[in-house]
Amino acid sequence: GLVGMLATVFQWTLIRNDNLNDDFEAELAWRWSSTFEDVFLVERIPTAARNEDAASVVVSVPIQTGSGDWLEFRCSVQDGQVHAVTFSTDWENNPSRELWRHRVGLGWSSFTVIGEYVFTQKQWGDDEVVVCYTAATGDELWGAAIRERFEEMVGGPGPRATPTFYEGRPYALGATGVLCGL
Repeated sequence: GLVGMLATVFQWTLIRNDNLNDDFEAELAWRWSSTFEDVFLVERIPTAARNEDAASVVVSVPIQTGSGDWLEFRCSVQDGQVHAVTFSTDWENNPSRELWRHRVGLGWSSFTVIGEYVFTQKQWGDDEVVVCYTAATGDELWGAAIRERFEEMVGGPGPRATPTFYEGRPYALGATGVLCGL
């Protein structure tokens, strides 16, 4: 009994529970290893340095939305489908190709797509940030931050909502209830 209890205590001093995955299984790591968030923030520093004057970046988002735009979580009709867009399903002769991929931060936000711009919101350290990327390249154009941090055991850190586009502006609701119109 006592040996088992001491072994359990010893084990939890060496192992940390980083999060629960999609199947609600614990994601365990050694206590001394870097977290996903630590790695992301270190990788992000060059991007932040490159965009020091990101506050002066002006992104002209089209007021009139197009048929391929994704205005809010699960699209504007809330069915999770893109309507009026066709593409080839002949994957052998016309395989799809990945346009871009990079880490965007922690949270449970999806993307809003308006024209050539992609918006999402994430947790970057102690800040909740709404970010605008170019859809074609994935380049970060700007990030608007508020000093808020939300974290819970089941979902981990970060926002729980997706930016919404309404009457020419993106809006974002943070995990602590802060609403931003950008």
